[in-house]
Amino acid sequence: MTYPHTNGMVTDKSYAYVPSYTSTLDPTRQQQIVTCYVNTNRPNANVTIKNDSARSTGTPKPLALFDKNHTPLPFDTNSGTFSMTTESSGRAVFLVGSNSGDFYITQLTLTADDGSEFSAPFVFGDLDPNLAGNLPALTIAGLSQNNNLQVPTSDVPQLFNVTIASTNLPAAFIPSSRIAVILNNILVYCGNLSALTADGINIACSLLKTTAGATNTIGYFIAKPDGQFWSAALLSPLKNFTASGTAIYIPSVNNRTLVAPQPVLISSGSVTPADMANNGLKLAIPASPAISAGDLADVYVSINGTDDQTSQPLKDVSVFSKINPLSDIFIVPQTRLSGYQTNSFFMFEYQLFDSIGQSKGWSNSAIAQSYKQFPAILLETIKNNANADGVEQNRASAAYYADNGIPAANVPITFTLGATGNAVFDGNQKSKTLITDNFGKTSPVLFTDSHSGGETVELTTSATAAQTIKNFTFTQATATQLGIIPIKNNMPADGTSTCSAKASISGSGNVSNISVNFTTSSNSTFFIASNGVTVSADSKTATAQTGIDGLTAEVFFTDNSNTTIDITITASANGLTNATQPFHFTQTATPLTLTLAVASDDNSAATGNGQDKHSAIAVLSPAKAQAATFTLPSNQQATFSETDTSIYTLSPDKKTVSVISDVQSGQTPIVHFTDANTAGEFVVLTASTSGAQDNQHNFGFGPVGQTAIVLDKYLDNSVANGHAINAVEAHITVNGYPPLFRTPITYHVTGSAYWQTNNQHTLNDTIHNNDGYSINGFYDTNTAGETVSVTATCNGVTSDPLEFTFAPYNQHTQTTVTLSKAMDEQPADGRSLNRADATVNINGASAPNGTQVTFFASGHARFAFSDASIYTTSTSGGSAAAPFYDTNPNGETVTITAKSGGSTSNPLTFTFEPSIVPLAPIVILNPYEGEDIIIPINIGQHGPVYASGTATAGQVLNFLLNWQPFGSSTVNSAGNWTSPPIHDSGNLTLSVSYASEGQNAPRWTVHFSVEYSDT
Repeated sequence: MTYPHTNGMVTDKSYAYVPSYTSTLDPTRQQQIVTCYVNTNRPNANVTIKNDSARSTGTPKPLALFDKNHTPLPFDTNSGTFSMTTESSGRAVFLVGSNSGDFYITQLTLTADDGSEFSAPFVFGDLDPNLAGNLPALTIAGLSQNNNLQVPTSDVPQLFNVTIASTNLPAAFIPSSRIAVILNNILVYCGNLSALTADGINIACSLLKTTAGATNTIGYFIAKPDGQFWSAALLSPLKNFTASGTAIYIPSVNNRTLVAPQPVLISSGSVTPADMANNGLKLAIPASPAISAGDLADVYVSINGTDDQTSQPLKDVSVFSKINPLSDIFIVPQTRLSGYQTNSFFMFEYQLFDSIGQSKGWSNSAIAQSYKQFPAILLETIKNNANADGVEQNRASAAYYADNGIPAANVPITFTLGATGNAVFDGNQKSKTLITDNFGKTSPVLFTDSHSGGETVELTTSATAAQTIKNFTFTQATATQLGIIPIKNNMPADGTSTCSAKASISGSGNVSNISVNFTTSSNSTFFIASNGVTVSADSKTATAQTGIDGLTAEVFFTDNSNTTIDITITASANGLTNATQPFHFTQTATPLTLTLAVASDDNSAATGNGQDKHSAIAVLSPAKAQAATFTLPSNQQATFSETDTSIYTLSPDKKTVSVISDVQSGQTPIVHFTDANTAGEFVVLTASTSGAQDNQHNFGFGPVGQTAIVLDKYLDNSVANGHAINAVEAHITVNGYPPLFRTPITYHVTGSAYWQTNNQHTLNDTIHNNDGYSINGFYDTNTAGETVSVTATCNGVTSDPLEFTFAPYNQHTQTTVTLSKAMDEQPADGRSLNRADATVNINGASAPNGTQVTFFASGHARFAFSDASIYTTSTSGGSAAAPFYDTNPNGETVTITAKSGGSTSNPLTFTFEPSIVPLAPIVILNPYEGEDIIIPINIGQHGPVYASGTATAGQVLNFLLNWQPFGSSTVNSAGNWTSPPIHDSGNLTLSVSYASEGQNAPRWTVHFSVEYSDT
């Protein structure tokens, strides 16, 4: 099976639940929280944690992070990162939960102060079949017609395959979409969708429930590709099935002749945290006559233990393919210990293949136990394979872990060299004792060997109740020489892909801290600066120093000739003969792409005052130095404002500006532009460059004038229980018109109230649509109840305060919700309403006015008048009424449930009768722009009404119905267009505008009335 491997970050469970929309995240509820452990080896150091799917700054949504005491971690709105300080041991412990009711798949990366990074995938969801989206279910290979999976009979770990039919997926999901597969509440895959739509993924049969009558449940969460903001994930339909047979966890050893692999453990037979110091467990395949050069091995790592999320027995198998059995060490990733408690059992085995893929048999199995065994010593090799010349030194150090598993200071560690052999410490000593520092580590020990032919010596470290032994090698002394070791070769000559090499200095003389220069024979080849490597101003020379092992850092170089070319790299060092090495670059057909984006200093609230600036950049990929041109529309009042002629080439009318992109990043300098249209307008900026398709981005300049803000109560009188919300609606106008989309607005609430989005008194938000309305909710933690005040600020103008009331909260409140039918058996015409009434009682009495009730519907049923399906009780008997309609013309039976105060109602079924939709009448608009007409329409009861007209072919039209957004339409090649269907009745106003001109400038407006007759 495939498992979500981490890079040094260990988590206590495979995934966590999300809070409901009517509650907030509680870090003390273990089912909603993932606990993370990272050993950074950086004591008392500042580290940052970032969510890779958070595309906007200023808010940590949708994740919340806490320390181990449930205190929220500080969040930097500029960098979009959380921060914390590590423990004195260098360990970071933090909690992660979902700050949103949406399902979510992402990855967190912790960055230490030395630049090292640790990451892990995170999944938040709820396997509730009532929340499943319109997605295809997983296809299980071998599943019978009666939904039973037969476990195969095999002498190896058995696997079964699951796939997804990509043709049944909505178009929004593409191969790079993130997906997480859950089997029996265990995360078994987290990665890209492409793996499931191609060959599928293999899952260990040992995770199945095979007892009679036991049901297995499998499903997946999937998220659209991340855009500018984070994307919520959807839940697939869950598939329930049975399984029969026997899942062999520890295969028999019949006909197994190959030697078993050997886990490299401090204490034989036990896996301890000290064994995981290198972000993984070391595993060696011993040399054997059966293993030849070119052979490859599939390594199987099996675990039998207990999962911390479910406290249920768990068996897991991971396969690592195409491992070179002749390599010294193979690392099993550290995540193999994640989620398993003490006394879990690990099994290691491999299947060997020859160079043409033919199996050479299976190995015997090695068994180890996961056990928190302390104290322990970790012996670390700093340098090995020194010359046996009595001068060059091998080096080692040790770390001591005390009974509590924490590195311990002031512990004496004794290093002892084997009695045989010529290796000695300074002063010809065979034994040496060092004291551990505050991080539990000793300083390095240095030892030499005078056996000129070379030999292997044994080094033993010992302390109280702990001992470790390791072999070191001294090689036969040779003359000092300089060489080049190729690391990467045969890369595309695209100016981005890199070849790389290291220089090596070996011999009986000094090999460390020697400066080595690298040069190239080709005019099209350039060196790239990296850690430990400096590059000349023309990028034609690189310099690096050798370490104690005689090796330089890896030196990277690229070629931008876009041809097949052979080049030579030369290494030179003072007093040594130059070394040369040929490298090969291949011709590439990688297309050049140009991306236009908003720059970091962009003023999103810019108005048409001739001074506020929007800003943008363009990026070329592959990166190269090339001219790029930015162009503004000639018929609008936007102009570029650049003055530095050394960087920018500006046209006389200030409508175009040309710049040169950076050779390494491909990024252009930032361009800035203003607009003098005081009425405000949208401006399309175009970026272009030779060999790539043009790219455009739409920028808005707001109107210059008087801003007005009116606050209204959207929800009030909620209970002050720390999660029930009141909500405020702000209506903003500028000179009587709605402001531009994404105009910034700041809210403030007093008392013990906090905004639901960021848990603060102040909320920085933007206008999310074109009508100037903005709605936000807030909760109150003062259980005694109180009155709070809300204000909003936009364009420097602050509204009058509006007061809201939070009712007192009784912590022992018992809530019951009862559903009843108020209206049923209406036609499924998308308009006629059935109605469910929810009666809410709190401690035996009717709920107060304004108590929130959340309704849920199955099938094609949709609630009217409320996108969030949240209604409030009235003063009469604590009842909330929820009307709903259905869009399935064939009719159907749907189920309604309701929740309030953590209590769920009885399910109640309603019927929608089939509906017949006759041919709808058409309203023909006046073809002359700007003229209003009035058309009375009398139609059958089923409707709907459409509007149509003529306009310029290819134009995109936006519609407003009664001045609310009503979708869009594209004019066909004949110049005709048709509006979305209109189901409303009464006096209506439809406004039509060109999308390129904005909805504040309609071209047509028509007033008409619709009445429905009984015929």
